[in-house]
This record gives sequence, structure tokens and C-alpha cells, in this order.
Amino acid sequence: MACTNPFAKGNQLAAGSSYDLQVEAKALDDWSKRDDATAMVGFCVSRDIYPQRVYEWVDQCPRFAEAFKMAKVRIAHRIRERVNNNDKDKPHNYGIFMREIGFHDKFLHDYEEDVKDKDAKRSKDIAQAVSQDTIAATAAVLKQLLDQRTQSQSLCQRESSLKIDDSSIRTDR
Repeated sequence: MACTNPFAKGNQLAAGSSYDLQVEAKALDDWSKRDDATAMVGFCVSRDIYPQRVYEWVDQCPRFAEAFKMAKVRIAHRIRERVNNNDKDKPHNYGIFMREIGFHDKFLHDYEEDVKDKDAKRSKDIAQAVSQDTIAATAAVLKQLLDQRTQSQSLCQRESSLKIDDSSIRTDR
């Protein structure tokens, strides 16, 4: 399957240049086996491919998608080995490692997504429980206020029925 690439060398954004995705899949597979392949952007730079194009190709070509997944696995393994072995000849910055390893390592990515999902569910459950408790507490307060108002109205009605006519009381003593 061919794909038009406006970012190809010598193309200068002109239409008509194309890449064969089977060839690109093989190129990605070969590139990812190199010892200096530590980030997918390196493949993009080496082939003059805009990174977003790679994702389009993953959707368009199963062979390229498979090469992409395998490249990410190889890169994740290579980076982990460098960080874990503290390789002096091929150092890898730990901070950068932590930022990009989730992208390259499918297992870590899935684990982190699972943790995020569980945290989101727990937060939602807590919010619902708090919300239900808040509703119950608010209902109790409103009931108390309504009871107080009812008692107050009842007292007012009793008081008005107990009023005595002052005109019949003698005050001439």
C-alpha cells in the first residue's frame, strides 16, 4: 500500500510523492534492531517522516502496525537495559526514561492505565458515597428545620387562641 508523504526528502510539501508501507514496515523493523534506536522519533528523522504520519500508517497497514509494536518493545527493552545496567558507554537519562518508557513499554502502559482506571473508579465511588452522605445529612438538617418551623407555627396558633379580651379586665382597684 502506498502512502503520499508531503514531508519526503526532495518533496518540499509537493503532492505525488509516496511511500510503500511494506517497505516502511521493513525499514522500521530494521531500524529498531539498531543499538542506537532509543526513540521512535529517531526513525521519523531518519526517514524524513512526520511523526503523525506514522500513526496514520499504523491504522492503514497491519504489517506496519506490527513493526511499530515490535519497535516499541525493542526500544523499551534497550532503554531499560541501559538504565538498569548503568551503561557508561551508552548512558540514558533516568528522567527521560521515566517520561517515555510508558510509551514504549506496552506492559507498563497497560498497568498504569489499569491503576488510573481503578483510581478513577475509587474516586467516583468515594464521591458518590460522600454525595449520598451529604444528601442524607442535608435531608436530616432540613427535616429538623421543618419540624422547628411546624412547632413554631403550632405555638403561634395556640398563643393566638389563648388571647384574652383586655376590655373585660377591671383595673380600678
